[in-house]
Amino acid sequence: MNDAKKHVIKDIVGTVIFLLLLSLGAAGLYNVFKWKDTSGDYFSSMELMYDLPDNISDVAFFGSSIVYCGINPAIFWEEDGIACFNAAISGQDREASYYYIREFVKKQSPKVVVVSGILFQTDTYLVQGNVYRNTLSMRNSRNFIDVVNSIVPDNDKTEKNTVWDYYLRWPIIHSRYKEIKKWDFIDKPENTATLGYVYSYDGIGDEPAPVMFNNEIVNEISDANKDWVDRLYALSQKEGFELLFVQLPGFLGDVQRADMNGNFKYLDELGIKHVDLNFYADEMGFDYVDDMSDGRHAKTSGAQKISAFLSEYITDNFDVADRRGEKGYELFDDAVRICKHEELSRKLMDCDDLAQVFELMNSEDGMMYSLTLKEGWNGISDEAEYILRDFIPEGNVGISGGTLVSGDGFVKEVPDGETFAYKLNDSDFMYVKPMVNGKGHYDEVLFGSAKYVSAVGNLLVIYDSVLGRVVLVKDIL
Repeated sequence: MNDAKKHVIKDIVGTVIFLLLLSLGAAGLYNVFKWKDTSGDYFSSMELMYDLPDNISDVAFFGSSIVYCGINPAIFWEEDGIACFNAAISGQDREASYYYIREFVKKQSPKVVVVSGILFQTDTYLVQGNVYRNTLSMRNSRNFIDVVNSIVPDNDKTEKNTVWDYYLRWPIIHSRYKEIKKWDFIDKPENTATLGYVYSYDGIGDEPAPVMFNNEIVNEISDANKDWVDRLYALSQKEGFELLFVQLPGFLGDVQRADMNGNFKYLDELGIKHVDLNFYADEMGFDYVDDMSDGRHAKTSGAQKISAFLSEYITDNFDVADRRGEKGYELFDDAVRICKHEELSRKLMDCDDLAQVFELMNSEDGMMYSLTLKEGWNGISDEAEYILRDFIPEGNVGISGGTLVSGDGFVKEVPDGETFAYKLNDSDFMYVKPMVNGKGHYDEVLFGSAKYVSAVGNLLVIYDSVLGRVVLVKDIL
């Protein structure tokens, strides 16, 4: 082989290697910059969906934030062993739901697909972010092309209304550098086992209007809704799942009530099951004010009641197996554990009694804490001292200043002025390090990158290793 040919081959090989490295680099960058959010705080039900083991979900829920706030798969598993997944996306309309169901059944073989009644009322987008969520959350596929074509041209928010912007995923890629955070590089711990549910505790609902319970007023189903139902029914027949339409508790005006009654009438004609939970509020013990955060979204207390009711309803009306104890379904046990720790974290936040704080903290595994005390516990009340001596393990109550750390079965005294480090997870450490300022000697405690130090010098910080976050910061006076 002459030198010219060797040079050409060398150039070709070099070009191929360069393009390969460029592609790998671009893929790595895309993984950082890509859209991950369907509800906020780096939570993406579709990322979770793609990570599910194949054919593990017997029941799947589709809809908008009303669904991901109202349906908690952990309750279904704990109550009846139903392996279900919440695939809801913020602001989802009926067209997006159809293509996401098609995407879902590529990897899963659900026995029941549950569709939110709110989708009958949703045919456009008023928030640009929800257009992104319902297009960019899907991986490249024919369904992705179809969902872009069905949503983008007619969307009411026209900041980006060219389908090619979405095909190329440009709307989010070009601006994400402004908001890159830790969770762009690693999964947020508490998101991995929620199975699509979003815990919510704040807000207050409204008293229900009488028209919400009027099933006498009926409007005929619209052509758009009829076409949508027909396509869903055909898909269910092709893929072998049953459909269930569910109207979750929440506001319905007179037109919406009449429309919903007409929609359900058409479902009856096709033999598709449906249930309006507004008519079962008393049976569920559902309180529209205390169990909802507004007129449409349930809080976690409401989601527990809704999910327990629907779990029993699905068990009674569909052939769905109890999977508890079966190998390969451990992630549903993880979901229950997450649920218990979420409940615990909320109780801790609402608790003012120090003795109860320690009792709650010790009620579940995976809880860690740091307790920083000034020398002599200066300024601490007699009651607090009694509680601390009661709950801190014997042999660790006589520290003369410094920090006590506890977790994973150990209790360690970090004397004043010394440094301590403990690995929390793959990305974070707990550090205790001395800090001196003009007012005296304090310990600074870090969980991950967050720093905690108390002006009074006596500080309790509780970290939940299951949720991967600090759940309580409390001054001890």
